[in-house]
Amino acid sequence: MRISGIIALVVGIAAVLGGYFLTGNNDVAGVLGGILMGVGGATTIGGLIAIVAPRPRMQ
Repeated sequence: MRISGIIALVVGIAAVLGGYFLTGNNDVAGVLGGILMGVGGATTIGGLIAIVAPRPRMQ
């Protein structure tokens, strides 16, 4: 779970940075940049939760 969280965190940060650089361009690139920033932000939060959240107890 921790490895997938770290991978999701890195991919999310890369998507946010990529989206940030696309938002200043023309209309289509701006829309794609906004979508990429949204997906990257959600992936970053998901990665942080996967890293920090405790493991469920097995019975």
